[in-house]
Amino acid sequence: MLRTYYKVLLILSGDLNSGILGPFGDRGANDLDLLNKFMLVGLGNPPQKKAVLIEGDGFVESEWNSSHDPWLADMFGVAPKYNGTGDPQFSYKAWSGNSAQYADLITAGPIAGDVLSMGNSCLWTGDVLDPVANGTNPQVSAYYQNTGPNNHGPYVAGVYTPIQTGKFYESYVDGWNIAHVFRATDFSSIGRIGYFARVFTQIAGVSGLCQIRDSPCEWCVDVTPIAGGQEFVDFMQMRNNPMLTGRANVHFGLAQPDRVTARVYDVSGRLVRTLADRNFPAGEHDLYWDGTDDNGRRMERGVYFTQLKYAKTGFVDAKKIAVLR
Repeated sequence: MLRTYYKVLLILSGDLNSGILGPFGDRGANDLDLLNKFMLVGLGNPPQKKAVLIEGDGFVESEWNSSHDPWLADMFGVAPKYNGTGDPQFSYKAWSGNSAQYADLITAGPIAGDVLSMGNSCLWTGDVLDPVANGTNPQVSAYYQNTGPNNHGPYVAGVYTPIQTGKFYESYVDGWNIAHVFRATDFSSIGRIGYFARVFTQIAGVSGLCQIRDSPCEWCVDVTPIAGGQEFVDFMQMRNNPMLTGRANVHFGLAQPDRVTARVYDVSGRLVRTLADRNFPAGEHDLYWDGTDDNGRRMERGVYFTQLKYAKTGFVDAKKIAVLR
């Protein structure tokens, strides 16, 4: 489902520094396999371009502790910075000796041009990164402020890899938590908004990757489109989402009578439930999902996808739904 319906994947791990990406022996999906398929399995001819953004002040630390460091190097061209005795540096504050409450965060490479402020609390331990010289052609995309008594700089805060021949994804791996980034002038959240604006402008500028449309946050409003003054239009909405109690409501409309197939999938693309596969008249309709599969088993908490297909018109849409109960 990821590689079919999405071009850009944003992973925010926050302060978590252990057990982020599975597989694990006792829980969780094979996250590495899902990500590899998203990035490496091209759909279409030429293969569809993708982008992956990963941020968290413990993400690289977590994957290093999980022995995923070869995967980080092979896929994202990034490793933790090592000191002279081979110890990874998972704290900019300790490695640099910069004890200031805030440190500058300077964008570089394809997103150069901003100086932001990053909280430098002893509890917010930004990973210090190191680009790996390999076929991903990594570039530095951000630096921490090069100051402090330890004189180990420059301190790499982010690493970028470009789309290139045989590699159809670009990536950003940042060693800091986006929630700890502020505008330098007033320490407001405008800083992190500006950072995302710069990154997504860069992504939108890559031919064939992902163009920014008129409504940059259409998922926030989920408004039914009105086109040409016709009485009915083809559309799909999800209601009671996230699903904390009750049932999820798939609300949809048809501009003309059609056969509708409505199915629920999990994040691996496995069919969970068929809600409908029959003819509907023109107009608005509702289908409901109670969180169970076709055998009546209650599904686990997590993210699922509901897909609609109209047989005659070829209309296809999919929406994600979070099951939190």
